[in-house]
Amino acid sequence: MRLVLSVVFAVGSFAATARAEDCTGPGDSVVLVAFTGSPWSAELREGVLEHLRAGLDPTGFRVCDVESAAGVARVATVELRQNPGERVTATIEVRDGVTAKRVARDIDLSALPDDARALGVGVAADELLRASWIELSLAGAPKPATPPPPAVQKAVQKSLRVDRPSRSEVTVEGAVQGHTSGLLLYGGNVGFRQSLGDVLGVGVTIAVDGSARATTPHGSVSATLFGAGASLFVDVVRLERLRIALEPSLWAADVRLQGNAAPGTAGTESSAVAILARAGVALTWHVAGPLLVSVRGGVGAPLRGVVARDYGNAEAGVSGFEWSASAGPGVAF
Repeated sequence: MRLVLSVVFAVGSFAATARAEDCTGPGDSVVLVAFTGSPWSAELREGVLEHLRAGLDPTGFRVCDVESAAGVARVATVELRQNPGERVTATIEVRDGVTAKRVARDIDLSALPDDARALGVGVAADELLRASWIELSLAGAPKPATPPPPAVQKAVQKSLRVDRPSRSEVTVEGAVQGHTSGLLLYGGNVGFRQSLGDVLGVGVTIAVDGSARATTPHGSVSATLFGAGASLFVDVVRLERLRIALEPSLWAADVRLQGNAAPGTAGTESSAVAILARAGVALTWHVAGPLLVSVRGGVGAPLRGVVARDYGNAEAGVSGFEWSASAGPGVAF
């Protein structure tokens, strides 16, 4: 355990050193932070800097303590002034070099637990900086004397972006289904699903399947199926990346049966429309960005079956109890 703690401490020290070195070079996307007023503890200072960096680093900013970055060109200065008294408060003042404005707000530190004060101050300072820069996107706003650096433009775009949840999905799945009549079909389908709200949605699926040969007393039977289904889905679990839904559906399929006769007998080929009712569970996992993986399973029964007959006896076909399963990738948009 001591070895692990030593390694962690060493890594942390290296990261802190690297950040300090980042503040010594030139740059037009540096935000300086000044800690004034009542003394700030070293732990609180470093915590505020870390939380402010977490918000601004992804847009290309460097966040530096003003005491360790003398002479560094900056895009803005954030002064954090801790006010003494029974009710400990902090005044956050931003001097923005892009819009040539000063904005300020007060935050009540006494209302925050000790271990949450750094986060509260860091988040509030980040919000105040972005509020100042948002002016650049307003119609009719005065243009700055010099073009804002790319980091400011990126921060503005990120602040204005509204992430809307995906409402539509397209999936391509491999599928298999079996019937108690002895027919096993396998193939694939393409599905489109549209959310109608937080819980309900509808879907349309097109499927193409073929079967292995099912043995009959005088030969065998094989089938091909081209079908389309309409479904309603109801989400029962909805997390950030995972969704589980109940999915009843109604299908119509053109089923073509091919009789493969044994020597001395005759086989025929015919087709008919089958209608099936299904109910299942659909699991959707959003992998990254718009990419997702879907897995489905269910049971069903034909409302109108299609059966191959061998000398009058019903043999294999789309009839009896049915089970089905499918899985494959998709995209959400």
